Amino acid sequence: MNNFSIKEGATISVIADAITPHGDGIARGAQCGERTLHIPGLFPQEQAKVRILELARRSPLGRARVLEREQSHPGRLPAPCPQHCSHEQGRCTGCPLMGLELSVQHQLKRDLLRQQWQFEVDRVVSQSPDHALDYRMSAKRVVGGRPGSLFLGSFRRDSHRLSDMAGCRVEHPRIRACAEELITQANLLQLEAYRPAQLENKARGQVATPAHGDLRYVWFKTDGEKVLVTLILGDASSRAARRLPEQLTLPAGISSCVQSGPGNSLRGHDVCHIRGEKTLHLEIAGQPMEVGALGFLQPNPAVAQMATLALPAQPDGTPIQGALAYDLYAGSGTTTSLLRQTFEEVIPCESFPESAAILGVPPQDAESFLHDCLSSTTIKRPELVIANPPRTGLGAGVCTALLELSAPRIHIMSCNPASLRKDLDRLASGYTLVALRAYDTLPQTPHLELVAWLEKKD
Repeated sequence: MNNFSIKEGATISVIADAITPHGDGIARGAQCGERTLHIPGLFPQEQAKVRILELARRSPLGRARVLEREQSHPGRLPAPCPQHCSHEQGRCTGCPLMGLELSVQHQLKRDLLRQQWQFEVDRVVSQSPDHALDYRMSAKRVVGGRPGSLFLGSFRRDSHRLSDMAGCRVEHPRIRACAEELITQANLLQLEAYRPAQLENKARGQVATPAHGDLRYVWFKTDGEKVLVTLILGDASSRAARRLPEQLTLPAGISSCVQSGPGNSLRGHDVCHIRGEKTLHLEIAGQPMEVGALGFLQPNPAVAQMATLALPAQPDGTPIQGALAYDLYAGSGTTTSLLRQTFEEVIPCESFPESAAILGVPPQDAESFLHDCLSSTTIKRPELVIANPPRTGLGAGVCTALLELSAPRIHIMSCNPASLRKDLDRLASGYTLVALRAYDTLPQTPHLELVAWLEKKD
C-alpha cells in the first residue's frame, strides 16, 4: 500500500538497490514508506542512515542525504580525489562512482543500461584501471571566489554553487599544473571573477546589477605534452587578457575570447591569439587532427578512439567494403577518412560551417541531406550509413528518412542512451539491432559511449 508514511526531515535506515542515470543511489519499497528515494553517495548493496530532504507531492519520488553509512559495498575504495563529494562533506559532484573499483563501476553501468533503457551490451570497453584517473585531456572551469582568493571550479549538479576543482584527479597532470599556476597568478594580480549583468528580485521590485569582473571561464586542452589555455572574458579589454598571459610559463599557447551573455554557455566570440601555439596537433584513429582555442577535444581521446575505429567495421572488427557510404554528423572527418579506406565513395554530411569547410561540403543538417538524396532523380543508395549525432539523437525526421533510404547497414555512435533508445524504436520496423557495445569514456561517472550495429530486415 502506498502510504507515503515518511516525512521530510525524518531519519530512516535504507538499503540501496540501483543507481540513477546521475549516479545517485536508489532505495525504495516498504523501507522508504513506499517512496523511491534518490540518495547521492550511496551505492547498491549499501545500507545507510539517511535524512529525508524533499518529498514530491504528486509522485512517490524523494531525495535524501546520507548521515551514516552502516554497511559498505565490497568494492568500495577510499576516493583518491581531494574534491570528491562524499556524504560527510559536499564538494564536487562530477564523479559519483568514484570510490568503487573500476570493474564494479562497469557492472553498475551495465545494470543501469538494462534497467533504465532495456539495453544489453556485449561488453564495456575501457583502458586498464591505471587509466581511470588523470585521463581528461580537456577541462572547462568556472572562475569563482573573490579577488585574492579566486578558484577554478565547476557547478555542482542542479545548482549554481561552485566547487573548487584544485587537484582534480581525473584531469591530466599537465592541466592540473597549468590550472594551479594560472589561479596563483590571477590572485597575485587581484583579478576579479566576471559576472554578467542580471536582474535581482528585491522587495521593491527588480534591481539591475551591471556586469563586472575580469575572467569568467578557462578552457584547458592538452595532447599529453603541450597545453592550450583559452581565457574566456566578459570584455575584450579585460585585465585578465592584458596582464595574466605574461605571468604564465607552462601553457604552450594562450588565446582569449569574449562571452558576456547570460546563462552558462562557455563558447565565446572574437577569438584572439595572444601568444605561443594556436593549435594542438593530435592523431585520432590514425587520422591527423588539429584543435584550436574553441575546438572540440574528446575528454578521453584514447577510449573515444576505440569507439571511432569500431564504428565503420562489423562488430567483430572485420572491415566493411562497398561502393558508397554516407557519414552523417561527420565532424572534422575522422570517420570519413576511415570509410574512404574501404569504400569507393564516401559522402559526408555536417552542419557546422567550420567542420563542413574542412570536409569540402556545404553545411547541411542530416535530415535535409537525406531528403535531398531521396528526392534526387539519380539517387545513390549506400551500403552503409554511419551516424554520430549529438545528445538529442537522430530524431524522428532523420529516422523516417533512413527507413525510406533503406541502406543494408546503419551504425550509430551515441553519447546518450535515452535518445538512442528512442531512435532504435523508431527504426525497429525496418532494422534489427545485431550488436551493442559500451565504451567507458568517462570513468568514475555513469556515462558511457555506445556503438549500435543495425542490419536491414529481410
